[in-house]
Amino acid sequence: MPLPTTESRSAPQPDASPDFTYVDTAPALEALTEILRRVDQAAVDTEADSLHHYFEKVCLMQISTQGRHFVVDPLAPVDLAPLLDLLSHRRLVIHGSDYDLRMMRSSFGFEPRRPVFDTMLAAQLLGQEQFGFAALVKRYFGVVLPKEGQKWDWSRRPLQPRQCEYAANDTRYLESLALLLEKELEQTGRLEWHRETCESMVRSTTQARERDPDAEWRIKGSSTLTPHGLALLKAIWEWRDAQARATDLPPFKVLNNHIILEIVAWMLEKPGSDLGQLGRLPRNLVGRRLAGLQKAVAKAEKTPSSQWPGPRKHKGPRPNHDRDDETLIHALQRERDHVAARLELPASVLAPRSVILEIARARPQSLEAMVDSGRILGWQARELAPVWLPILTTPRN
Repeated sequence: MPLPTTESRSAPQPDASPDFTYVDTAPALEALTEILRRVDQAAVDTEADSLHHYFEKVCLMQISTQGRHFVVDPLAPVDLAPLLDLLSHRRLVIHGSDYDLRMMRSSFGFEPRRPVFDTMLAAQLLGQEQFGFAALVKRYFGVVLPKEGQKWDWSRRPLQPRQCEYAANDTRYLESLALLLEKELEQTGRLEWHRETCESMVRSTTQARERDPDAEWRIKGSSTLTPHGLALLKAIWEWRDAQARATDLPPFKVLNNHIILEIVAWMLEKPGSDLGQLGRLPRNLVGRRLAGLQKAVAKAEKTPSSQWPGPRKHKGPRPNHDRDDETLIHALQRERDHVAARLELPASVLAPRSVILEIARARPQSLEAMVDSGRILGWQARELAPVWLPILTTPRN
């Protein structure tokens, strides 16, 4: 995908000054809401504390509109309801909006009522290989944003000036960036792709995710474990989750997944051994905490084999994965890759493997049926139907 034209770069440059308004009082909040009443669009970003707490929450909300920048403190004793209501009825510009909207929904019950323009999705649909916010700001505005704030605990107060400046930069450039990307999408005929993709993303953030207790503890790397190993894994995961809840720490700060798998392998090799002899346990895993883990593992070791977990039970229909299925999947993937190369798109943006598996299972016989399958967007189906339908409609032997 070529670089933006000189014409597309002529959009107004964002204000690079560190000026912003910190909003943590009722008068400051009222001033911000008054400004939002007079505009139709706002750029939004959030900072949460998921790296530091089990019960994650939005700790900071940044808003920029028409060259004015605000850092809103949700932890201050102010009523955010009027602000959130106004934002829900504005066109929002967000980068990587999936996470921000899910956090705003879980923390405030927020749901957007107007379109969302996601700058990350826009960059992806333009075929840009580097679509992180900092990379886009550097590409379009020549500004290098600091990375130091990515691991800060945003729940701690008081905030330092440099933290607020860092946060304000996350929306300072968004409206100008969206203007440039929107023009490129229009020039390449992909503006409708973006609209449809953003709408799908927003719908997904407003739908409650179904909890699957049988899947929660099956961490990456556990698929090759024996039922005995799975029983140990489940016991350790449940112990860690209880510890994380009790101490309000993210689970990885209690015990990371890699160490969990090492403990399982150790106990399978040396049943009944003292975990303290493992030698690679975190420094905070001592005393009562180590004793609690040892007790959980000992209990799991005594669990009858009839109660050991088995392979994960998948819900809903699955492909049979016979030879014909595999041939079909490979054929669909091959054609997907060809179309993606022609469009200069990452293949996963055009159709991820999960979509291919669903299409192979459903075997739709028309463009309309492809869209009705529920996993593929209209623009994706329209690009792929000419090469997929001949494969899908070929009678099976």
